Amino acid sequence: MGPEGEQVASLSMRWKNFMGTFKLIPLACSMLATVAFETFGWYKLAEKTLRRRSEKWPTLRAVSLFELGSLAKERGEFRKAERLFKEAIAIDSEEAHFFAELGDVYEKCKNFQLAVANYRVAIEKKDGLSEEIRTLLREKIEQLTA
Repeated sequence: MGPEGEQVASLSMRWKNFMGTFKLIPLACSMLATVAFETFGWYKLAEKTLRRRSEKWPTLRAVSLFELGSLAKERGEFRKAERLFKEAIAIDSEEAHFFAELGDVYEKCKNFQLAVANYRVAIEKKDGLSEEIRTLLREKIEQLTA
């Protein structure tokens, strides 16, 4: 390939990168809208936005389900939260936060055996949790098994 061909290839690559940035704008807007809706307590709008995001970007489905579960948990809808966290785990079973939150739902429902089991799984995952959160989960396990 001559110098002219290299310039065209370089320009083509820069154009693809530039256009790729624009593809992320709707995703960023979706994420910001969800945070804003949650902040103002507009849970139905936040839920609708998360569902649309998971349909439009299937690779974010597990994270969207996790966020929907977090919204449900925040509203005290523990059975719904449990179902959503389990769906997220079925898609991505390596995410420690999913197990920690599911454990929290079980703890709130007084199902301490399942809470402890999920906290233990969360702690065992290699990535995702800070040492501070791991310590907090260990303390919860101690309290629940005492």
